[in-house]
Amino acid sequence: MDNELAPLGSPLALAQVALIEAALLESQAPNTRRTYASAMRGFATWCQANDQPSLPSNPAVCAAFLVELAETKSMSTITVAVAAIRDAHLAGGHRDPTGSRGVKTVMSGLRRRLGTAPLHQSRAFDVPELKRILAFDRATPAGKRDAALILLAFASAMRRSELAALTRADLALSAEGIRITIRRSKADQDGAGAVIGVPAGHHMATDPLRAMRQWLSVRSGSKSDLVFARVSRTGVVLAGGLTGQSVNVILQNRAAAARVELDGVSAHSLRASHITEASRAGVPLEQIMRTSRHASVAVALGYIRSAGVIQDSSAGALGL
Repeated sequence: MDNELAPLGSPLALAQVALIEAALLESQAPNTRRTYASAMRGFATWCQANDQPSLPSNPAVCAAFLVELAETKSMSTITVAVAAIRDAHLAGGHRDPTGSRGVKTVMSGLRRRLGTAPLHQSRAFDVPELKRILAFDRATPAGKRDAALILLAFASAMRRSELAALTRADLALSAEGIRITIRRSKADQDGAGAVIGVPAGHHMATDPLRAMRQWLSVRSGSKSDLVFARVSRTGVVLAGGLTGQSVNVILQNRAAAARVELDGVSAHSLRASHITEASRAGVPLEQIMRTSRHASVAVALGYIRSAGVIQDSSAGALGL
């Protein structure tokens, strides 16, 4: 019996089920679980209001729900809803209703009607704009932290969640630059990890290594292992770390103070800016992707093409 499942209903079987459920939950990132749970609640609420079954459901019900959802939501939201319904059914041992030909046909039609392009894309900015954003008081603890955060994000093309999760042990500083160990990321759900490097800069105001050394000298008094700790209004470095949203707020506040156009500026702008500026500098796409860790060439090219639409337009030859 050592290699067999225990009989159903026995205490051992219940323990095995609990372990299996825990493993299934661990197979998804926390953000994914929350997103799926929210989408599934929306589906269940709709089904209840329309007196239809939600789990298990059927293709006709799913198709009707998706069509109604498309009246107010984007294609990305609809796609998440489909993934959540599929996941809930498979996890419950039910047949996936979204895999039917009818639902796939509905999804195809919705894609043609709504399109799949994002409704709001983070704006990339260039180095002169970056310098404007960095023109704040960098002598204070908050100033040192924000300068290190912004420059590291710009130079490394890291995601905001990765920046917030960095610990002191993840950074190795040398005269050459910063060696960064990224233990887990959005595109690395198995936790294989990655190591990237940020070279020392050539200019004092934009050198990520110099900015990081200045911040770490202040942060050394923090009880937190996280690199980017919170700072009180009085300049005290606190134990708590930043969240991904905090990274967003810091950049937007600094950009607003510098009177940089805020439309489309978010923490993701720093990642997008790295990719577009590296491309403009003639860095090969494969080298950019090694740093940004994009698995999809199409996604990486999307940043580059988006940044070059004005320069590439044939309207420039019209003599206007």
